[in-house]
Amino acid sequence: MAVDSTFVRMVRDDLEYLISEWRPEVTDVTLRMSGTILRRLLIEGGVQRAWKAVGFQKQPTISGPDFHAMLRTIDGKVLSALAGGGMSASSGIEVGGRLAGLVEGQEILFTVSKEEAQRIATTDVPTPLTDFVEAPIALMGDEFINRRQLILYVCFKKGAVHYEGTGKRNREPNREQARAFRRLDEIDATFNLDGRSGVFWEFLAVGQQVGKSEDMRRLIEELRKV
Repeated sequence: MAVDSTFVRMVRDDLEYLISEWRPEVTDVTLRMSGTILRRLLIEGGVQRAWKAVGFQKQPTISGPDFHAMLRTIDGKVLSALAGGGMSASSGIEVGGRLAGLVEGQEILFTVSKEEAQRIATTDVPTPLTDFVEAPIALMGDEFINRRQLILYVCFKKGAVHYEGTGKRNREPNREQARAFRRLDEIDATFNLDGRSGVFWEFLAVGQQVGKSEDMRRLIEELRKV
C-alpha cells in the first residue's frame, strides 16, 4: 500500500515540533497557536494512521499519571483537581507539577524539582493511545474531564482553531462536550499554576507526555525512512 508522503511529513513534523518547542518555558500563546497539533495527532487519528502506515502493529503507548490513584492519596472531599505531569518554567524556574486541587476549600499544589519530577515520571502508567486520549486528567465537582475534551476545549474555546466569544453561535460538537467545556471554563478560572491557567498547565503536560513517549520516537525514526 502506497504511503501518502505529505501525510507522513505532517505527522513527523508535528511530533518533532512537540519535542523541540513544547518545552517548560513555552508560552501559553505558543501553546494556543500550535494547539491543533494535538487534535490532528490524537483525535483525528494522525498518530494511529502513521503507526500502521510504517508497519507497526496494534497501538503505540504513551505514559501519563494515574489520576484516580492520585486522588485516592488525598484525605477529604476533592472539589476540583488537575493531574499535571508536565514540566513548566514560565516563572523562570523549572518545576514539575504533579497534582493541583481544592480540597474542602483548601488549595493544594504539589510542585517538585526537575530531578524529582523526572524520578516520579518513571512511575507513570504506559497506556495504549486510545485509552490515553480518553483517560481522565481533571475533576470539577463530580465530573471528570479527559484529554480529548481538554484538547477540543483549547481548539474551540481558546482560539487554536477559532474563538467562540460571548454571544456567538455555539459550535461545540455535542452535549457531552458542551458540559465538559463548562467544567473547563471553571477550571480555567480556578487554577493559576506557575503563571499558567489550569487549562494550559494541563495542556502542556499532555503535549510533553506525547513527546516523551518512546513509541513516538520510534515512529519518528520510521517516518524519516519513508
